[in-house]
Amino acid sequence: MFLQLRIVLVVAYAPALLTRERLAPYTISLQNTGTIPANHILVTDTIPIGTSFIQNSVTINNVPQPTANPSAGIPISTLAPSESATISFRVLVTSIPPSGEIQNQGNVSFQYQPDPTKPPVSVTTPTPTTITPVNVGTINPIKTADKSIVSVGDTITFTITFQNEGTIPVTDISVTDSLPVGTSFVPNSVTINNIPVPNANPSTGIPVGTLNPTESVTISFKVQVITLPANRMITNIASITYTSQPDSTRPPITTTTTTPPITIEVNPNEPNTFIKTANVNSAHLGDFITYTLTFTNNGTIPVNNVLITDPLPPEVTFYPNSVTVNGVARPGTSPTIGILINTVNPSESVVVRFIVQVTAEPRNGLIQNTARIRYTLRPDPTKPPTFVDETSEPNIIPFIGPFVSPNLNCFFNGERFIRRGWNRRC
Repeated sequence: MFLQLRIVLVVAYAPALLTRERLAPYTISLQNTGTIPANHILVTDTIPIGTSFIQNSVTINNVPQPTANPSAGIPISTLAPSESATISFRVLVTSIPPSGEIQNQGNVSFQYQPDPTKPPVSVTTPTPTTITPVNVGTINPIKTADKSIVSVGDTITFTITFQNEGTIPVTDISVTDSLPVGTSFVPNSVTINNIPVPNANPSTGIPVGTLNPTESVTISFKVQVITLPANRMITNIASITYTSQPDSTRPPITTTTTTPPITIEVNPNEPNTFIKTANVNSAHLGDFITYTLTFTNNGTIPVNNVLITDPLPPEVTFYPNSVTVNGVARPGTSPTIGILINTVNPSESVVVRFIVQVTAEPRNGLIQNTARIRYTLRPDPTKPPTFVDETSEPNIIPFIGPFVSPNLNCFFNGERFIRRGWNRRC
């Protein structure tokens, strides 16, 4: 008494091979070739790696078996001598196994009782192992950029990398990249695996050729940011078209896949402003001048480590403790040494004021003064800060004199300026 077992793999369009995301029907045929009934027959089949079971796909002799699952076991009940049963179910190929093949083996357990006076005999028999190649050529490209934040005029290097993750060659590979609005392709900047490809252009397609299984390729090219996009963002997707032939008896298959979107922020590139003004249009010897320095951050990122200095001309003297920053006094601070502001956020302004006194006659009759500002910017958080060093436009005040006696002496007594020998206020 025994069951004759047979396992047959049937593929919807071609025997003996599978492709990813295809349905694969498995069929297990049983026949009782013995002389007594086989009872309590149970067919189990652990779904192979790289596949998933299709619910409600089990049939017994073409009769649907709702909720039946081969992993839990499909009951057949009894087969009389010479009787047979055909069990079918379907799986979906979801991934490529490391070996490139799907292996499957089931088990059939049953009982028979050759001697009615003795307990039944239990038997478990494995089905023959089926080995089915998974023929597929597949590409999953990734696109990166060397910058995450740029300004108009900057150059971006885009890199597209992909590998043939399948089991058969992919041919006629072409990489196409419709350049984003606001950018211009840099001619002759295309490289494939670091080898220059003259005259290649991503907008019309970069031919790559063939990739065998596990082979990879890296394509790079450059664009320049020429205008500010409406939303200040550059978004880009590349597409890869290729051909593969999983079944040699059928025509090749052409596939197009795209990279995940990559987004780059574009700074508006509006220059920051640093302006120096004075509260007078002319000055005499002994007059006081209030200088105002205004710095405005017109950008979209903070300005850090702001330091303002003013190397005063020799004909003026700084009035001690006269520095204010946004109206707040800064005792002990001097513009000649430096006024530290730290951080100025986007759209913010900082106003620095201080007082000087005209203590000497300028040689050319003009009091000329230029202030200096230094700060750091970090447009790209992945790279070191950028150091900026700028100066204001010169502030020029005509000197009118001599208005007072050359022997007139005005000096600071520790509390205020006083003038010896004259009633005129300092």
